[in-house]
Amino acid sequence: MATSPPPEPGSPRQFPDFARPDAGTALVSEWLTGTPERSRAAADAVLDQWQSNELPEALLSLSNFIAEDGAGILHYAQWTSDDAHRAYVKVHRPVMIERIDAEIPGIERPGLTRYRHYRSVVADRTTPATVLIAVHLKADSDQLRQEWVDLTTDTAENEPPAGLVAAHFHLAEDGQGILNLAEWTDVQAHAEALESPTSGLRRRNAWSEKHGIIFGGFKRYYPHRVLAVN
Repeated sequence: MATSPPPEPGSPRQFPDFARPDAGTALVSEWLTGTPERSRAAADAVLDQWQSNELPEALLSLSNFIAEDGAGILHYAQWTSDDAHRAYVKVHRPVMIERIDAEIPGIERPGLTRYRHYRSVVADRTTPATVLIAVHLKADSDQLRQEWVDLTTDTAENEPPAGLVAAHFHLAEDGQGILNLAEWTDVQAHAEALESPTSGLRRRNAWSEKHGIIFGGFKRYYPHRVLAVN
């Protein structure tokens, strides 16, 4: 299986500030591109298109990550509000997408989800992260998903698994979706934490099953580029 390489040591800032307080909304979408080469080309084309225009003040940051298998891109954008985002892309997005598709045809775009950042936990302030784990979950109610996030962050603060750098929990606007964007030192550390019988991840997962939290799987991504606008 082809893989996208991790970032070079000492490279510029690789992750956005997921918990920045002025971000009123976080927009997350995945593009399916097929190969590492197409993924890198598409990821660069997106940020190049944005940088070729006068950037709106409401856009705070735009980041993209390449999937571990190289077959897709995760886009993460922070805006001051959903209304500001909708107003801008209504005018500018069609042209940008047309230019990207002319350069890299055949990109699949399953759709965009709007989130609000809810809580973050920092487990390691000294070790740099090289991989992002995107974990998708769903709960029957907003109250239940907040309870799950609170339990998970409390567990991570008290018993952080080896290799976890930080975890950033987002709640979807539909009232059910949960997205955990977790920064880890490397892929091996994450894999070992999932398999460890003493890891707090096991107890959290048991609580999740008991209370009806639906686990939608995870994907690993390597950071590619960050455009910090404001």
